[in-house]
Amino acid sequence: AITQSMQSSLHLEHILDVLAEQIVHAGIFRSLMVALVDEAAQTAEVVRSVTRVGADGVLMSPYVNVESVGRRFGLADDDLTAKTARAGKMRVIEGTDERFDTSHLTSKQRTGQVFYFVPVVRDGSVVAVLATGSKSEDREEMLYKLRVMQPLLDQVAIALDHAQLHQSLQKKIVEIERINANYHQELTERRRAERALKEEYQLREAETALRVRVASIDEPQDLFALVEGISRQLHQLGVTHEHCSLQVVNKSGDDFISLSKENAFHTSRTWSKLADLSWDRDSGNMEDYPWIIEEWKKKETRYEPSNPRGNRLPEGISVLDVPFPHGTLALSTNTVHAFSDRDIEIAERLAGVISF
Repeated sequence: AITQSMQSSLHLEHILDVLAEQIVHAGIFRSLMVALVDEAAQTAEVVRSVTRVGADGVLMSPYVNVESVGRRFGLADDDLTAKTARAGKMRVIEGTDERFDTSHLTSKQRTGQVFYFVPVVRDGSVVAVLATGSKSEDREEMLYKLRVMQPLLDQVAIALDHAQLHQSLQKKIVEIERINANYHQELTERRRAERALKEEYQLREAETALRVRVASIDEPQDLFALVEGISRQLHQLGVTHEHCSLQVVNKSGDDFISLSKENAFHTSRTWSKLADLSWDRDSGNMEDYPWIIEEWKKKETRYEPSNPRGNRLPEGISVLDVPFPHGTLALSTNTVHAFSDRDIEIAERLAGVISF
């Protein structure tokens, strides 16, 4: 039953629990210490240490727990567990041997006791060391039990070997997954950085193109070509919109003219107005679109992701107004929540180069 329970699992902790507890509880040993051997690290570590309790609650063998759980030895150490792991042969030690850890056992506690250190071997390699003890008068009986248990120990060796291999593979899988995750994260971050650099390069090109266009303005009517250039640059930068216009405010700050390719003004009166921005208020734009002047004066961008009912603009469209020195750059589209934070940033960057 012990063998079947161990072989049914590849989990090292389960196998160690079965080995340490069931062997002791079955009465084979009064106590048992289990140390796992790591040949690659050249260490042996105590992973289990149990002692059977009698019916009256008294430890039946309180002084065979010769090592504490978590104690680790180098295989070259002058310690009985390390020596057993190194030699691969069972050691039978009378209680007076001074190679015991005196922090756990006193000489008095070792008197009249025999301690057994048993290697668990798999394909010529020690995978674990078991330690138990008995009274001196029970020595031959214990040696007999250990001989009879050899087939069980062989199965223990197989189970431990398989479990340690499984554990090692799991650790490698976790490490590979960690490496892959780091690689994908680095790749994602690098691609994000490359994309951001490309976007910044494109945005600077657009700013340069607009500066050239602004510098080439000779006549007021050239502002309409500027609006078309701004709209084209925005589309190329991914800021989709149906309508683009410049709201040019007069010097008094009490009126504005909307310039777009859809409503280009060709009268000499319009050109004369735009020439010096000094016209008197003569339109109802302030009443129909009061936020234009407000946002221009505050120098704050206004984004309405879903235009409400009650003003002159169609209900439910997305409206964006970005101030520049002489007015606002206005964008709109017929869908709600159309402009992202990045779209707004791009519009603000382009508005920042508009001046005439």
